[in-house]
Amino acid sequence: MNGRFIPKGSEELRILLRQLEDLRHRRSFLSPAEVARRLAVHRATVYRWIHTGELPAVRLGEGGTTLRVRADTLNAWLTPTEGEHNDVA
Repeated sequence: MNGRFIPKGSEELRILLRQLEDLRHRRSFLSPAEVARRLAVHRATVYRWIHTGELPAVRLGEGGTTLRVRADTLNAWLTPTEGEHNDVA
């Protein structure tokens, strides 16, 4: 932003808010490659976890060809519950 005023209720403000929401939404989903980088494991390991059902993922896009892991799901998956242990490496 260049510090100028954007009137409340203006079309420009609605567009900016929509773009901000889109950015938030995109950041809430991670690709298998992003998950692999975060966990320092091979991408094939992440795909194996997804395909065995160990790591929940969703299919997005036309035909459901794009796999994504919700960031909050990954965080929960990495946090062991009482009596449970998740080996990441």
